[in-house]
Amino acid sequence: MAGSWAVTNDANGVIGNRIDRNFIGPRKFVWTFTADAGDGSVPDQQIIPAGWSGHLLRVEVIMGVTPPTDALTDLTIVNNDSFDVLGGEGLDLTTSSDQAITPIGGGAYTPVPYVGGLTAKIANNAVNSATATIVVYVIMASF
Repeated sequence: MAGSWAVTNDANGVIGNRIDRNFIGPRKFVWTFTADAGDGSVPDQQIIPAGWSGHLLRVEVIMGVTPPTDALTDLTIVNNDSFDVLGGEGLDLTTSSDQAITPIGGGAYTPVPYVGGLTAKIANNAVNSATATIVVYVIMASF
């Protein structure tokens, strides 16, 4: 499993690969993953650091030139209790178009609170060296 992730924006408190803890309020984090060249796997990636809290507002998935497996690839974003805060909305991604995902809380589309950071997980991709960009919008509350 040698796939990788990289943070690609330098705005809203993100400086290179370091996230500035001194910014509270709306934030946009842009992460790009590249699947392993041999088996298509993608490692889990902590996209919001442990110890942070706030509300997840929206996630956008922008497919790369070589997108992951169509209608099979799953994106989950889990909290520290391994609960998928997207409520299953990131399962079976369609790679023919970019997608916007609004999290589900209590059966309705709503900002979902988190405490202690968030981790992105990509599963069921079989396309070697596939890429996609994950844009995460949150309201940061505290550290």
